[in-house]
Amino acid sequence: MRYETQTYMTPTEVMEAATSFFGVDLGLELHNQTPDTLHFVGGGGHVTLSTRDANPVSVDIETREWDSPVEEFIGRIARKRWWRRFWSGVKEELG
Repeated sequence: MRYETQTYMTPTEVMEAATSFFGVDLGLELHNQTPDTLHFVGGGGHVTLSTRDANPVSVDIETREWDSPVEEFIGRIARKRWWRRFWSGVKEELG
């Protein structure tokens, strides 16, 4: 299955979050890594994550057998940070 989402995290933050979530929390093995791509394997499946630097950052994820955790990860990174929501409100009030 393929997924795509956008985030206000930096590409580096996305990669660190993915390494922590898929590698540390779920125990998948980091099989391959490039500056913008991570490939995890384990449990009879895989997760491949790649980022494209833009505003907001685009994240593409391909998976087999790990759909539910991938959807959870997307939910975590797709949320706007609280200070971005706060700053938007402040800018609107200031005009």
